Amino acid sequence: MDHFKGGRSSGGEIAVAQRLLPLIGGATFDLTPRMTFTEVEFAARWRPGATIGVYCAGNRRLAELVRPLRLNAYAVGADPGVGKVGTGRDIARRVAELGQSAYASVSVADPVLADAGFRCWSVEPLPIATVIPSPGSPVRVVGDGLECLLPATLTTNAFDKALAKALGSVSLAGWASSAEGQAVCAAQGIDPGSLVRGTRGPGDAVAWSTELVLIRPRHDASRLLRLCEQLIIDHVMTEPMSLPSARATEVPTMFPPLHRSRVDAAGKRAPRLRAAPSRSGRARTR
Repeated sequence: MDHFKGGRSSGGEIAVAQRLLPLIGGATFDLTPRMTFTEVEFAARWRPGATIGVYCAGNRRLAELVRPLRLNAYAVGADPGVGKVGTGRDIARRVAELGQSAYASVSVADPVLADAGFRCWSVEPLPIATVIPSPGSPVRVVGDGLECLLPATLTTNAFDKALAKALGSVSLAGWASSAEGQAVCAAQGIDPGSLVRGTRGPGDAVAWSTELVLIRPRHDASRLLRLCEQLIIDHVMTEPMSLPSARATEVPTMFPPLHRSRVDAAGKRAPRLRAAPSRSGRARTR
């Protein structure tokens, strides 16, 4: 596994952790294209709904923290506020808001001192040329992230929560709290609590960050794409059909031709702070 990069060897602990390091979807997750989107039954069930953006964001200070452990960690999340890329609020703006809120700037190891290095987050582009959506997929790669057209019966908030749950297995905090993670941290003299991070809000309340995950964006982007596709398939194919549908003869086109849009200016919306961790796109203060 290639999640470890750079740094010095620390013996058997890192070798063991390298074998056990979790992958998005698990080691046996099927990465082949999902042909379900081309099937008649899916077409009969499909009704387009809202659009949500899935992003991957990097931070230099976070990279410095995990480099001695030879890990790659990024913030991965779905923001209902992003919507369709090109409508004036894109993934770049959402990532800028992570910096404005100093996302993940405090830790269990030091919940008082906020690390200023977490005020600068940047979009981690996904490799469009090598990450190929399944035929007829409602998910597409737009350079700054993924754009997911959801079924009408799946809300953006429900998808956000489903994605968060699915990514829980590759959580940086979860790894740092595991026996393997603690062994590696001990071998390098690193407090694992420094990897369990949060964002301070009004009254010094801290909402613990849940988006920090172990991922190599350029290598694991296909896993993230297939995971989003599978979440949509699972919902569509298990949701009861409320009304009889005319027999579908072809799968409708999910998207118009791709028009890429990049917005460099930082958004001005100040995210609301919550006392407890939340993955709502309207309050990104975890």
